[in-house]
Amino acid sequence: MDGAEPVLDVLGTVQASEARYRALVEASAQIVWTCDARGRVTEDSPSWRAYTGQTPGEWLGLGFEACIHPEDRLRALETWHRGLREGRRVQQEYRLWHHSGQWRWNHVRAVPLLGPGGAVESWVGMNMDIHDRLSAQRMQTALYGISEAARGLGDLYVRIHGIIKAFMPAENFYVALLDPGGDTVRFPYFVDENDAPPPALRMARGLTELVLRSGAPWRLDPDRIEELVRGGTVVLRGEPPLDWLGVPLSMDGRILGMLAVQSYRGDVHYSQSDLALLQFVSGQIAASLERQRAEEERKRLEADLQHAQKLESLGSLAGGVAHDMNNVLGAIHAVTQTLKAAYAGEDRLLGSIGTIERAAVRGRDLVKGLADFARKDLREACAVDLNEVVGQECELLSRTLLQRVRLDVALEPGLPRVMGEPGALGSAFMNLCVNAVDAMPEGGALVIRTRSLPGDLVELAVDDTGQGMEPWVLQRAMEPFYTTKPYGKGTGLGLAMVYSTAKAHGGTLTLDSRPGEGTRVRLRLPALAGAPAPAAAEPVDTDPGRPLRILLVDDDDLIRDAAPELLELLGHRVATASSGPEGLAMLDLDPDVDVVLLDVNMPGMSGLETLALLRERHPRLPVILATGFLGDATRHLLATDPHLLALAKPYTLEEARVRLKEAVSR
Repeated sequence: MDGAEPVLDVLGTVQASEARYRALVEASAQIVWTCDARGRVTEDSPSWRAYTGQTPGEWLGLGFEACIHPEDRLRALETWHRGLREGRRVQQEYRLWHHSGQWRWNHVRAVPLLGPGGAVESWVGMNMDIHDRLSAQRMQTALYGISEAARGLGDLYVRIHGIIKAFMPAENFYVALLDPGGDTVRFPYFVDENDAPPPALRMARGLTELVLRSGAPWRLDPDRIEELVRGGTVVLRGEPPLDWLGVPLSMDGRILGMLAVQSYRGDVHYSQSDLALLQFVSGQIAASLERQRAEEERKRLEADLQHAQKLESLGSLAGGVAHDMNNVLGAIHAVTQTLKAAYAGEDRLLGSIGTIERAAVRGRDLVKGLADFARKDLREACAVDLNEVVGQECELLSRTLLQRVRLDVALEPGLPRVMGEPGALGSAFMNLCVNAVDAMPEGGALVIRTRSLPGDLVELAVDDTGQGMEPWVLQRAMEPFYTTKPYGKGTGLGLAMVYSTAKAHGGTLTLDSRPGEGTRVRLRLPALAGAPAPAAAEPVDTDPGRPLRILLVDDDDLIRDAAPELLELLGHRVATASSGPEGLAMLDLDPDVDVVLLDVNMPGMSGLETLALLRERHPRLPVILATGFLGDATRHLLATDPHLLALAKPYTLEEARVRLKEAVSR
């Protein structure tokens, strides 16, 4: 008995030690486990089972390997086996399966227990869950990464995708953006193991639209996806996912788009914390998108301003060129008409003269286009029914269009009138239609619409389904003489004239075009509430009238040489002066002049300055301002001076006769 007592004491001590060890293991917040010298689990660990959800049968032996993340498993086992061979402690980190369905990061340490001979008898290990701490650290890194990436959208989506993958299984990730019109979705970033990147799509009933329409985040498992599909809420596109997360991209209550991750694997499931991370990332992307859009809008406005300034400069240049060319063409035109009258019976000579005259007329039309581009105001404005103008032009258009082009017209009833020139608006509209038809050599549709817009605006829309324009062509489309048509097929003044007409009417002209997608043109004009109908034009008396004494004041010697002969064909007598001061001096010497034909644009003393001095001495003397361009000051004088008229350069014999008759009859 005496010899047995020490043995009992030893056994009691061992049992007490084991009890304390077991109590320590069960009370620990960490996972404590033991295994034999070969690394096989030999004892149950309640903390392991509680964490992983494995049963004792699954856990004992080498069952623990199944709970290590597949991507971490090879690395973890190599480290473990190296520790077994060398008999030294093991320390590593890997993701471990959690019973909630989430892979969580663990810090693992294992220490060998040596026997009396120094050999490893067993191992004691401990797993510490560091997922939340590691996530917090990585979130700080992610915050910096997202902040840096969000400075520009160049590689933002790629970098965001990499950041998300560090926190969740996100091999399949895409970004969808909603076009400003709200009816089209495009996918600037799309990475998927099963489906190719989709093209821009009309809004439908996919999972993407579920987020865009609701403006809310969605976390969907297979059962919920099946329920939505069965109920008709969702129509799937492509390979159906097993798990899906989608969150909106929104800024100030506006839905800009959405981003989503999806899984096709049965062992990958998304948690609420994954959804929260995705929502955080979406906020960063939305802010970056908004910054980019603001920057693009600023650049667009700057480009528009530069383009407007460029066109303004071109307009000033065009006005100057038109003035000089008008003088040249006016002289040619006057001489040809004089020669036609002088050689009325010589057919061969008249044929040559006619060729010169046709060339002058063509040149006059080109110069008129330049003058129209340069002008900033309206010559004879009245209240215009835009529907009536468009309707009249469409009647002509429908008779001249080839059958290959379908004409689709929709004019809004009761459209408010606009203040403008019916002829200028009709010409502008026809120019747009001609360009549209030329862009559809293989056929297509020409769509014409009018409508009223908020802000007291009236819109004329001309759309075609033609070839469209490259960006560099679109950028220069409204410049005078810029054309992509073959030589002899266009002057390049069509859109320039339309732009000028829009500007003169206080409106805007916008073009939207892409290669292969046609062109959309919008002409917007200020509406005129309660405007009266335009008055009918007064018939002009064509009686030649009595011979007149005319003083022609023009600085251009071509005009002074050619115009008198033209006017003398009408039976008038013409004296000429090369400047304003000379003309005033001649009036002082011969006050019996019937009409003064005064050039507006002259160096030194201009035509308007000459007119001001002339009116001090001869307040009722008829004066005709000869010019190719009417500015604001000229129009004001024409409206306030009953003895003042205008004659557009270059003028024909008939135009001069009518205007002179009108001048002396007032």
